[in-house]
Amino acid sequence: MKDVILDKFPDNLKIIAYNIQKDIVCAAIIETTNIILNDLGCEFFVILIDVSRDVLVKKKMVVVQRCVDVKGCVIECFIGIVHIKNTIALSLKETIEALFSKHRLTISHLLGHGYDGASNIQAEFHGLKALIMKDNPSTYYIHCFFHQL
Repeated sequence: MKDVILDKFPDNLKIIAYNIQKDIVCAAIIETTNIILNDLGCEFFVILIDVSRDVLVKKKMVVVQRCVDVKGCVIECFIGIVHIKNTIALSLKETIEALFSKHRLTISHLLGHGYDGASNIQAEFHGLKALIMKDNPSTYYIHCFFHQL
């Protein structure tokens, strides 16, 4: 940060505003995650998703990528925690697509998706499962037992 930003700007630049600090941290998170995903070298992957509420009762979606690297080892990579406005299946899919585009991932390389059996996610015709399988029919749905561990 010092070499790239602070040395090129005047001494009165402090970067203490909350919005600026938040933007810098978000950019660092995206770049770090992209580097990790590129180093894995996994062309195809599976995602695990769980939706819950935080302390402030805001809904969050956690996304983890699981893939097999070139050595044949199964690797899980935490992609992120994303704030969601509601848990409607279409909203969840749009959030996943936005997260994928941020990290240069595509649904066409998705081999499987796993989450719990909530009705808005698993519903046969209008759930997240159906929406993802409409875009990529070769994906497999895997029921996860996150809440039973």
